[in-house]
Amino acid sequence: MTMNLAGLSLRDLEYAAAVDRTRHFGRAAEACAVSPAALTGAFAK
Repeated sequence: MTMNLAGLSLRDLEYAAAVDRTRHFGRAAEACAVSPAALTGAFAK
């Protein structure tokens, strides 16, 4: 499976970095001051 990064925003990359850093969606969402649903939605892109 290939990834297309063309549609990602800086915010999406911030969310991905937060998940990588915390290794947890809930804590990453908290660190980014968004709901877990918003964070998950960004990854659904």
